[in-house]
Amino acid sequence: MNEAATDQRKMLASGYVGEFLAMDFFDKHRIPYLHTEQNRHTFSRRLADEKGKRPDFMIWDPNDRSRARLVEIKNHDVMVTDKVINIDQSEVTALRKTQDFFGIPVLLGFAIGEYLFFVRLEDLQKRLLGQQLYVTVEPGPPHHRPELQAKWVVKDALVSWERTDVSDIIFNKGRDPFRLFEDPPVSAPAAVQGGASPPSAAGL
Repeated sequence: MNEAATDQRKMLASGYVGEFLAMDFFDKHRIPYLHTEQNRHTFSRRLADEKGKRPDFMIWDPNDRSRARLVEIKNHDVMVTDKVINIDQSEVTALRKTQDFFGIPVLLGFAIGEYLFFVRLEDLQKRLLGQQLYVTVEPGPPHHRPELQAKWVVKDALVSWERTDVSDIIFNKGRDPFRLFEDPPVSAPAAVQGGASPPSAAGL
């Protein structure tokens, strides 16, 4: 790695921890990626017209380059009193527009301390009132080592990863990186009386 790249990573590590963790994760698992420069001078006018949001990364399945994902990373300091991570509806709407515009699924990555958790947009839960979506967090399981028990983890993450990736700790469903490229399960539409169509999730 050249010196310029090393300096950039130091900058990311100090100010954008989540993006640094994501780069670390992708490199460790040999996942090809592009990291998007985030400034208004490099923002596509067409995407702006579509009210889309520029994601932080584009990644490809190393075993099938036709499978790509867009990734938006969020840094979070979860307080002890918190039980959820809230995401503003307008931001999710913009990411959905980006997803529809490019025809590429978008993933959200949450960085909490030294841990990184990925979820699909479709996995976000919606509050009954208000304009926020959220994911549930919970303390690390009690059988984990003491310093980890106080760590908050995303309950239903698609992939979870400890930055060092050297322990045998397994969060949630595991840390198989190729789950990032799995398609979401297709659920059968529920039967609705009177022939009415089931409600669509597209408006979330």
